[in-house]
Amino acid sequence: MWRVSNKGTEAVLHSFGSEGASDGAYPYAGVIMDAKGDLYGDTNEGGASGVGTVYELNKKGRLTLLHSFAGWDGAYPMGGLIRDAEGNLYGTTWEGSSGHGCFDGCGTVWAITKQ
Repeated sequence: MWRVSNKGTEAVLHSFGSEGASDGAYPYAGVIMDAKGDLYGDTNEGGASGVGTVYELNKKGRLTLLHSFAGWDGAYPMGGLIRDAEGNLYGTTWEGSSGHGCFDGCGTVWAITKQ
C-alpha cells in the first residue's frame, strides 16, 4: 500500500506478505478513507485461514486486522468496500459459504458493523 504526495514523492504505508501472511496478501481492490483519514481495504489471500482479510490502516500507519475470513463466511474477497454513515463496512467474496451447487460455495455479501 502506498501514497504519492502532491510533489510526487512516493511513500510505502504497508507491505503485505505472501499467501501465508497473517495480515493478508494480494490486496486487489483499492482502499476507502473515513473522515479521520483512516484507510480500509481487503486482501484476497492470507489471514488465519489463508482466504483473505479485512483491515484498517490508521493515520499513524498501524494496521489492524478487522476480520480474517474462514471459508464458511466467505473466501477470497476481490472487490472494493463501501462504508455507510455509521462506519459499517460491506463487501463481497467470490468463494465460500455453505454453497448451493458450487464446489466451495459461490461467495458471500458480508458486513462488519461498528461496535
